[in-house]
Amino acid sequence: MDVVTESCRDGVFSLTLNRPEKKNAMSFELLEALYRALKSAESQKASIIVIRGAGKTFCSGGDVTEFRDSAEPAVQVDGMADFLNRSIDLIRNIPAIVVSVVEGLAVGAGFSLVLACDLTL
Repeated sequence: MDVVTESCRDGVFSLTLNRPEKKNAMSFELLEALYRALKSAESQKASIIVIRGAGKTFCSGGDVTEFRDSAEPAVQVDGMADFLNRSIDLIRNIPAIVVSVVEGLAVGAGFSLVLACDLTL
């Protein structure tokens, strides 16, 4: 299962955080996939990017279970923060309107992602 799904139609690039069983908590894998999906939207010259969460939660923030279980938590957190910051920077500077569709919770890093967007529904 892809942790971020993406599609593009008529200049609208849609991406979905796809870990509903974890309330779309941001794992390293999800954050890396989010950044790559945003880069894909940029390369496809999408005019609108829509970000949403699968299930009933937009994003519950960082995956604290992954932090706890990591052999090197500080390295893991640094890598995750790097992908999150690069994604937020890209959202702020991409020549597209970025819309977050928030259903349910947007907590911690998930809320930061929402704040980076141009519009929130």
